[in-house]
Amino acid sequence: MQAITQQKMTIEQWIGVTDCSIQRDTVAHAKKARNKHLKVSSITHARVAAARLPNGKLVKLDGHTRAALWNDGSLERPDCGLFVDVYKCKTNADVERLYKEFDNTSATETAGDKLYGAYRGHGFTPVSRLIIGGSVSTALKLCLSSSDDIPIYDRVTPFIGALRIIDQAMLNNRPFPAGVLSALIITVMRDGDDALEFWRAYSNNEGCKQSGKRDAVQALTEIVLERRSKANLSCARTLIRDLAGKSVSAYQAFQKGRWYSGGVKSTDFRAYADAALEELQF
Repeated sequence: MQAITQQKMTIEQWIGVTDCSIQRDTVAHAKKARNKHLKVSSITHARVAAARLPNGKLVKLDGHTRAALWNDGSLERPDCGLFVDVYKCKTNADVERLYKEFDNTSATETAGDKLYGAYRGHGFTPVSRLIIGGSVSTALKLCLSSSDDIPIYDRVTPFIGALRIIDQAMLNNRPFPAGVLSALIITVMRDGDDALEFWRAYSNNEGCKQSGKRDAVQALTEIVLERRSKANLSCARTLIRDLAGKSVSAYQAFQKGRWYSGGVKSTDFRAYADAALEELQF
């Protein structure tokens, strides 16, 4: 990428500039912003940034939400027009990398915004509450080693196929705190649609008890209910990982038709996830 240039632009011209391919859910974010940081017009709103590709096409790097609010009249337009910092980029990948740099410095970007942008970058528009509003970001962190150093956009990539399958299954989001969701994602990544028999039964609370024993679905249901009663489902990562490990153990027991008369031992979730990723060459 080369040094930036600057140009003046009208509001209408800016509205017409192409959004970045991994931009967050602008409509949803605009609804929040119009009552918060974009409630009142400011002269600082007049500076925006864009990338220019070799074919001359401009792509927004920021100012997406402002454009939406200027377009629908919710935000007063600057009288001076706009001052656009233009960054020359060779490829769309360069544009996305630069967008992420603006994204990382934005105080208003939430984890949900970034996740939506990551989905959008893969051409994925989820419809289930579990994948839209669940603890997906936390779950994906658990699925990857050293994930704190991996941007959410890249963190989604190995699991996009599994996330699509889970989204289509329309599972109830309530029984899936982050630890269980991690196990759901990694088992579907590994076994595809075949994994859903167990998770549908768990989602629908279809566990069984007989003669002092309980099936794997019931065993996992009881573990989650017990932890939820102690209000510790959102605690330290070690507890979330332990829940993920127990969830994998219950999944594997279900696959083997094994019932429980005692407690559920925890699978080493880190090793299980790493093996799945290696097997699928991620």
